Parts: sequence; C-alpha cells; structure tokens
Amino acid sequence: DESHHIKNPKGKISKVAQKLANQAEYLTLLSGTPIPDTLEDYAVPFHLLNGDICSSPADFADLYGNNPRVLWNFFNENSLRRTSEDINSHLEAEEIYEDIELDPVQRELYNFIVNKKSPVSNWQNQARKCLLDPRLVDPLVLKDAGLLGKVSFENSAKYQRLEEILTSEDGPLQNGEKFVIFSSMYKQGVTSEHEDLEKRYLELGLSDLFEKLEFNKTLGEKLEEMLEGSDISIGVIDGNVPDIEERERIVDGLNDGLEGIICTTKTGGESLDFTEANHAIFLDVGYSPVTTDQALARIVRQGQKKKVK
Repeated sequence: DESHHIKNPKGKISKVAQKLANQAEYLTLLSGTPIPDTLEDYAVPFHLLNGDICSSPADFADLYGNNPRVLWNFFNENSLRRTSEDINSHLEAEEIYEDIELDPVQRELYNFIVNKKSPVSNWQNQARKCLLDPRLVDPLVLKDAGLLGKVSFENSAKYQRLEEILTSEDGPLQNGEKFVIFSSMYKQGVTSEHEDLEKRYLELGLSDLFEKLEFNKTLGEKLEEMLEGSDISIGVIDGNVPDIEERERIVDGLNDGLEGIICTTKTGGESLDFTEANHAIFLDVGYSPVTTDQALARIVRQGQKKKVK
C-alpha cells in the first residue's frame, strides 16, 4: 500500500519494497496518490509488475523510449483506476475561500518583505510565513523592518479568523461537529515548537525576544486558551508522531473527547480516516495541488455522514 513511496529506485523504502516484492508469489500495488511527476517515476512499479520485460528499473527508460506504446498498453491492461469522484459522488462538500484583511503589523511586514526582497533567506518563503504568522519570519528581517520584538500571535489575521470560523453560528463548535486544521507549508511554530527559529534567535543573542513569541505553545494550545469558555481539546498529528498506531489513536479521539485535530497536510493526508470530522480548514495551500486533494480525501470519503465544509 502507499506504493507511490517506492518510485525512487535508490530510496531505502523503495529498495526494501523491491526486495520483498521480488519474493512474493502475488503482487498488487495500491496508491491513492497520483504517481508520475515524470515517466521515470513509473520505472519501479513497471519493473515489479512486469519483470520479464523490465528486469530492473534501470532498463525502463530504454524500454519506453524505444516504444512508448508498450508502457501505455501495460498500464492500461494491468491497472484499475478509481477516482474519489467515482466513489464519493453521493457525498456533499462545499468549498469556501476566505479573503482576509491583514493585521496592520502583518501588512507592514509583508510589504517590507515583498518590496525589499531580503537576501537573508528565500524572500518568498518569508512572505508566506508572514501571511500565516509574522512570528515565523526571520529575526533579521524583522529587525530590518523595525518590527523585532513587536510581533505576536495576535498579529496573525489568519489565526484570528480561525477562531471566528470555529465559533461562528455555522461553525463546528456551535453545532457539535468536529474539525481538522491542516498546515501545508509549516510544522515548526504551528503543530510543534519552533526549534530552528529558537536556534536562530540564540545565534543572534536574542533569546529573550524569542521567549516573548510564545512558541513553547503550539497552535492547538493557543486555540484552547482562546476558546477557554468552550472547554475544547485539540489533538496534534505531524512528523513528530511517526507511529501510525499512535496517529490512529489520536484520530479515534474525535470519538472520545477531542473536538478537533491540527496536522501537517503531508502527514494527515495519508492512511488516516477523518470522517468523524466534517470541517476541513487549510491555513495555507502547498505548492502541489495533489497534496491538498489528498488531505481533503481523508474527510470526503466512504463513512462520511455529513456535508463537508
């Protein structure tokens, strides 16, 4: 299962999978993720499923290069493709896009980053961080903008709007429904403490300013504080929870005390069933649309009994 992970023939997971597959009497490759970024990404699956023609992944390029029709015919005859639309056509899902007015401090910082295009680090990445949470921005950029020590959790317009969405009349908390919040671009500072940024502040002798940012609390903990009157509990799933059974235990918590889960899109977008929730909130959108679609498919799937927002 999740066979898209074996597309790199030199990867450790791929090598182990190839070894096991070559010993198997029967083999079926399953994946809910579109595999090919390039034709070469078909090399390992083709080799494993058709070893008589392709004795190793290295032989694959010559095979399809000489006769692309071989590749088309093989996958056309040996694969079953079912899209989520085919399976879940009866399910309702409403997409809502929010235009959010930036906080004044956030707007000032964003304009500075975009206009100056600071060479401290990738300025586009700094701009994206600013749009989510100004605290994530590199301290040297904050210093150049005259905002070092002047940004806080409250300066994130997205987080303030997130609180409004959760508590609105048609939101999950008012209706006894569950939610999943996805962070596509960032883990540290959202689902976990920001160790890298802490080191950055320490290198610059600014550890006291880092403490004021309150990154010792995750977004889930901050939301629990903001919604104290609602007495909610929020689980967290990211790369710091590597064990799949532990991730599933957290998901099961939606039936046992958890009102919601915050997770990274990559981690929450595979192998988990979020159908107990019917509100999916994306703090940002990743560069690959497939990643977002995969995460949404964790909720809009068989077993979902409510309309998904």
